[in-house]
Amino acid sequence: MNEARHDAFGAAMNGKIYVAGGIQKNGPFHTVLNTCEVYNPSTNEWQLMPSLNVSRYSASVVCFEGALYVVGGLKDKTKSRELSLEMFDSQTNEWKKKSTIPFKDENQRKGEKKFHYKACFATIHKVVLRRPAGH
Repeated sequence: MNEARHDAFGAAMNGKIYVAGGIQKNGPFHTVLNTCEVYNPSTNEWQLMPSLNVSRYSASVVCFEGALYVVGGLKDKTKSRELSLEMFDSQTNEWKKKSTIPFKDENQRKGEKKFHYKACFATIHKVVLRRPAGH
C-alpha cells in the first residue's frame, strides 16, 4: 500500500481490491483518513484513487451492481458515529454522497420510534493471509 493505515475497510470489485479510510498513527497522534487505494492482482500494484468525502474508520463497504458503497463507521478518536453512505462509481471515478443513516439517541422520549444502526466489519491479520491453503 502507498499509505500505512489500520481499521480500514475494503471490498473486491471488477477483479481489483479497494481499501479506504482507516487510522494512521504518528507517535501519540492519530489521523482519520479519507484516502483510498486500489490493488490490481495482475500487476501486483497499489494505486491511489479519489478520496472519500468523509474521513472514517471501521466502516463497512459492499460491492453492488458495479459500485462500491461505504456505510457508517467512526469519524474521530472519540468514536463518534459517521452516519452517511457514500458510493464509488467506477465509470465516473468519483465518490458521491448518497444517503444519511437515520439514528436517534438512546435517551429519546418514551414512545418515539427508535432507529438503530450498527455496521459490521471483519479484521483479518496478515499472518492468516500468509498461511498455505487448508491450514
